[in-house]
Amino acid sequence: MAYKIRDFILSLGFDSTEVDKGLKQIEKKLGNVASKKSIYATKQAKAAKETSKAAAKTTKELAKQNSLERAKLSLEKSIFRLRTMGGDTRGLSNSLRSNDIDKVNAAKIKADQIILESQKNISKEKQRQKAAAERIAKVQENAAKIEKQRVLDTKKAQDLQIREAKELIRLKKQSATVDQQRFQAQRAAMRLQAQLEDKMKDRNISAGTRNAYSASHSGVTGILSGLASAETASEVRDLNNRLGVLRDKANQASAAQRRLNKNLSVGQQAAKGFEDSLRNLGRSYVSVFAVIGGGAAIANTGQTLTGLRATLLGVSGDAKTAAEDFQFVKHTSKELGINLTEATRAYGKMGAAAKSAGLSLEQGREIFLATSELSTAFQLSEADFEGVSRAMSQILS
Repeated sequence: MAYKIRDFILSLGFDSTEVDKGLKQIEKKLGNVASKKSIYATKQAKAAKETSKAAAKTTKELAKQNSLERAKLSLEKSIFRLRTMGGDTRGLSNSLRSNDIDKVNAAKIKADQIILESQKNISKEKQRQKAAAERIAKVQENAAKIEKQRVLDTKKAQDLQIREAKELIRLKKQSATVDQQRFQAQRAAMRLQAQLEDKMKDRNISAGTRNAYSASHSGVTGILSGLASAETASEVRDLNNRLGVLRDKANQASAAQRRLNKNLSVGQQAAKGFEDSLRNLGRSYVSVFAVIGGGAAIANTGQTLTGLRATLLGVSGDAKTAAEDFQFVKHTSKELGINLTEATRAYGKMGAAAKSAGLSLEQGREIFLATSELSTAFQLSEADFEGVSRAMSQILS
């Protein structure tokens, strides 16, 4: 039976070592049941032997009792005949000799003694039979208890065998699941590791992106080492989650690098347009810059334009947005009659303050426009306009 169970479990794909180990534990527990069964059989045989002895003894006593009963009846018949013949023993004195009367009386006394002894023996035998019956009932009761316990032990052993077989199957499935999850996580980690190595070979990425790729690569190497020693599904799941975090960080670094590349491409075109706009503005507003630089205004125009460009680039962060900011400031200064240089500087201060305060680009423009309109409405001088702009920037900060 054990070989059939072993062959069945092995056919399910279990390891033979684990199966043999489990079957040995089951055989050990079944051996305990067999031992109890042997003890029960010994006790049952002993009880049967005692029952046989008690039955033989009872039969012997009954035979003895029957013999005594027959002797008693024979004596009673003899006494009855004697009394019938003479009325009583004293009536025999005329027909019997004295010694015959003495013999009869002695025989009567002896018969009475035998009857009394027989009655005592019968009483004792009944007591012995009762005790034997009680012993037999006790032995049968114990035998019933032993049989009941044997049935329970057998059922427990069978249940234990079934549970252990189910546990072996569960552990095998769980082990297969963990192995599958580990294999999938290792494949994903090695794939990400290879991707990071390819990306780090690109010479056109920034130093920050390269550092991010390198950190993720080191993290993936650690995860692969952890997966090699992971034994439970929870450990594999935790390492897989960490791998997902590293993948997200690598994707974020890639997205940042793409945005940077796009800004560099767009910025080169926007920067050229920005410089052309500044040159055109310089030709259109030579008189404005003359106020700043006096007689050397035209010579200083290039330096002033460079300063304006740096101011707007500091606010926007990229050349394209800086060009759009310049068009906005130029349009506002033209509409409201504000000095372009002062307006650009004021916009730079207020834009930087608005940005640090968490405001959007449009909100910063609205604040600058409101300040410029206020300056025009109250006909403020350039110095007053500069003071109001500084105050507004301090408020935003």
